[in-house]
Amino acid sequence: MTSSAKACACHDHLGSTRATVPDDVLETLAGVSIPTISGVLRRLGYPNTYLARLLPRTSKQAFVGRAFTARALPTRKDVAAAQGGAASLHRRAFETIERGDVLVIDARGDVGARVTGDILATRLKYRGAAALVTDGAIGDLAAMQAVGLPLYSLGLTPVSFGEVHVMADLN
Repeated sequence: MTSSAKACACHDHLGSTRATVPDDVLETLAGVSIPTISGVLRRLGYPNTYLARLLPRTSKQAFVGRAFTARALPTRKDVAAAQGGAASLHRRAFETIERGDVLVIDARGDVGARVTGDILATRLKYRGAAALVTDGAIGDLAAMQAVGLPLYSLGLTPVSFGEVHVMADLN
């Protein structure tokens, strides 16, 4: 995309620099239970390091990976217009995720619209993502299950992303 086609420069640099997690650390963590990891983090002074009330939506439930985070806010017409087409942060999350990453979408616990359906979930799988986790909703459950990616969400809905959410930032 040329700079003249860009809707705004406000998202040229998103979030913080990604922290590197060595592969051997991920391999070690793959053998540790979630309650153990949560307990150790609490004792180290990091409470609330997980999204509560999420349910597994596929039979594949175990995964380990580096978090690629996305934060959604209530939709606003001006921001949604600026993020149309190639400028969409929502799409960018699915197009820039790296092999082994876990896409973690903060949807504010709002299940009024899905954060993804099977088409974008297939894109995650194709790019090598380890899983998708959201405190929002997903759509197309049967098709999502067919993708075969570990998937956790708070809810299910057919309502599309932009009707309720706009992606605010990544990482």
